[in-house]
Amino acid sequence: MTSFCGAPFNHLYIKQGGKYTTCCVSDTNFVDINNKTIDDTSIEEVWNSDYIKDIRLQLLHNKEIESCHNCTTQEKLGNPNPIKQNFNKKISLLRLKEAKDNNGQLNRFPNYIGWQPSNTCNLNCIMCSPHNSSTWEKNKDIYPSIKFAVSNKTNNLESIKKFIPHINELYIAGGEPTITVNALKLLRYCIEYGYAENIHLRFSTNFTLYNPKFTELLPKFKKISVNISLDSYGEVNDWVRVPSKWSIIENNFNKWDSISNMNFVIGASLSIYSILYLPRLFKWRNNNKKLFSNIGIPNIKLSSVVRPVLTSPYNLPKDLKDKFKEDMMKVEPLNIYEARSIPLYINEIINSSVFYDDYDRWLTKLQKYTKDIDKRFNLDSKKTFPELTFLHEKI
Repeated sequence: MTSFCGAPFNHLYIKQGGKYTTCCVSDTNFVDINNKTIDDTSIEEVWNSDYIKDIRLQLLHNKEIESCHNCTTQEKLGNPNPIKQNFNKKISLLRLKEAKDNNGQLNRFPNYIGWQPSNTCNLNCIMCSPHNSSTWEKNKDIYPSIKFAVSNKTNNLESIKKFIPHINELYIAGGEPTITVNALKLLRYCIEYGYAENIHLRFSTNFTLYNPKFTELLPKFKKISVNISLDSYGEVNDWVRVPSKWSIIENNFNKWDSISNMNFVIGASLSIYSILYLPRLFKWRNNNKKLFSNIGIPNIKLSSVVRPVLTSPYNLPKDLKDKFKEDMMKVEPLNIYEARSIPLYINEIINSSVFYDDYDRWLTKLQKYTKDIDKRFNLDSKKTFPELTFLHEKI
């Protein structure tokens, strides 16, 4: 396994309030770096902060980075992280040489920016947090980790604009980007000033909403990659991504027009609640190919929830991990990508170790969280997850 990742050499991720880090999965996602933001520093200061220069030098020597714990953990379980692989495919050898020769400093600006304009979102997904969802922010009294149950600020639109002339790739994160005011404003800015035709636009959407004001802007961009955030099918989806409604999601597939330069994937962030039901999502996709006539049949990309750690699929009891493996081995892959990625993900889950030291303490917290979700949103976890008997067993 190699610790090297190309992200700090060509990419910068900007969070709500102008805080920044190396990528969207970094463990420093919720920590100020030198207390600086893009609102009060130049591109040069942000791009060549002491923090990021030190990370570049460590990666050039193949050293493990503490803030890269999420990718490192996944790879040690036998499943390479696709986000890291994507960064490594795009890295320029000239950038690596420049950083090596200049003590980690790069005069070439990042050509790929990730931007989280705000936490505006209509859902309260159990694998999410108040940092990433305004709906969760309203319900943060039941969130299992006080550390992450804090308010957010909207990103300064003018500050992000200074990066646009230098980039060829832009990722807009949520919240839900399709209803975020500043996301719409930035797309219009890129179009008005002629940048859009040179930009590969990426964004994630929970697919519960269809906003024509957003979708009408997409054909102006060089290329579009859409990540549809779905982890499960039917009533399991409706519990895990409350107050999502599966019937609305299915209907929205018919609203998206086919655009030649647009690619769709389903990104499944699997938790202890949804992982056993993953085969149903594949079966639904494989049995409803006509539903994707406008957008093409999407791949399903798999990842594991790491926060809150309480709900990670790694905590699944061993007998249920074995059941997951048995059921997933029967899944029919769509193509070579899935034929390779499914076994790797199975290995990740089977090889994973639990995140807790005290089973009773962990289960008590998980059961309380489950009951709080049921009560707050008028749901029934016993009915939705009949196989997960440990959610309701007496301790």
